Amino acid sequence: MTDYATTPAKKTVRLERLLPGPIERVWAFLVEPEKRARWFAGGVLEPKVGGRRELIFKHSNITDEPPPERFKGAVAGFTSLGEMTRWDPPRALAFTWVGDGEPSEVLWELKPQGDDVLFVITHRALPTRAEMVDVSGGWTAHVDILEALMRGAKPAGFWSNIERLEKHYSAAYPQDAAD
Repeated sequence: MTDYATTPAKKTVRLERLLPGPIERVWAFLVEPEKRARWFAGGVLEPKVGGRRELIFKHSNITDEPPPERFKGAVAGFTSLGEMTRWDPPRALAFTWVGDGEPSEVLWELKPQGDDVLFVITHRALPTRAEMVDVSGGWTAHVDILEALMRGAKPAGFWSNIERLEKHYSAAYPQDAAD
């Protein structure tokens, strides 16, 4: 396991991270809006297949670091809508992710590993390599914050982490990753 996402298939990124358990504690950070807002985005995940998925991103809730110029518009926050495609507590949930083109799908899985829990994010059907680089940086930076919160540590700066991660993924992913 590594702290970085991988590309296990075309148009797909996968991130695995070992978090302190138990599984119910990690599940709560995924599905309870006020806990999820501390590392990712608040909003509703309607607990059923076909349910509403509303993520309310407010990056000022997860970092006090000022954003780079290209992300200044994200400071005010934004809402992302989609649909729940899987609901299997406390092991897995999935939802559509609407970007610039066709929707992609995000799967969050939890797997007990002794006292810890393996959190696996698989994001499929990403339309371009650039989108793969972008979401890999985002997922990794958000999960870095989640891990720090769950371990009682202070999270690293979100925006500086995003910029570092995007450079890493841009160099790491093959040019034909989405072909």
